[in-house]
Amino acid sequence: MRMEIKKKMLEAGRDDFVTFLAEILNISVPAASRKLSGEANINETDLKLICKRLNFTPDELKTAIESNY
Repeated sequence: MRMEIKKKMLEAGRDDFVTFLAEILNISVPAASRKLSGEANINETDLKLICKRLNFTPDELKTAIESNY
């Protein structure tokens, strides 16, 4: 799991990371799990939604994702 994303989720008052990401992206919990684990890619649309919901700048989010591959 990408630690900076997890940190922002905690700051938003959520510790149910997979469920919260599923809500943010409007996808299933298994699909969110695959994205968090790196099994599935996080696309540009996902990035925009995560940035908006978790107050990341696009560069901060891309760095958070890339640093954990």
